[in-house]
Amino acid sequence: MKSAFLVLIFGLVDLQSTSHSCGSARPGNLNRIPQTEYPLETSQTCPENAVFGEIVGNGLGLTINYERFLSRRFGLRIGYGIVGQTVPLMANYYVGAKYQLELGMGVVLQPKWKIVFLSEESKGPLILTSTVGLKFDPPPCGGFFFRASLTPFFNPEKSRGRLIVGLSIGTTF
Repeated sequence: MKSAFLVLIFGLVDLQSTSHSCGSARPGNLNRIPQTEYPLETSQTCPENAVFGEIVGNGLGLTINYERFLSRRFGLRIGYGIVGQTVPLMANYYVGAKYQLELGMGVVLQPKWKIVFLSEESKGPLILTSTVGLKFDPPPCGGFFFRASLTPFFNPEKSRGRLIVGLSIGTTF
């Protein structure tokens, strides 16, 4: 009985010590972005923030963006469009490790400004948008990244849509 108990205890301790890779689910760690292909030391954590520039994409021009990762697979993003002065607000879901499939939904706010959307002036305050992209996020857990995405838009005021390609480059910290 004692030997079975000791084997169980040491097995759990060993399992616990090897499971703390990037983004393990230990209390107080919001960095739940495991990189099973690239294990880390137990003291290392993954970045929770990203800052990047995007050409075209969700901001309909050149945008500066900030994304906060709430978990391994989920992030919230806000940006500012330098061209057209738009504000993209997105919720993104990620699948994968080094190469991540990004799926996102959100809105593009265009307060007080007019944007030419599908060759017609749009005076509405928002445009619906989404993202289907591929993000290259090198190991072991963040740093420089590159993303290419398809960003469909829908203008509820005009009941029209448009598909745009976006390119992003940035860093996580």
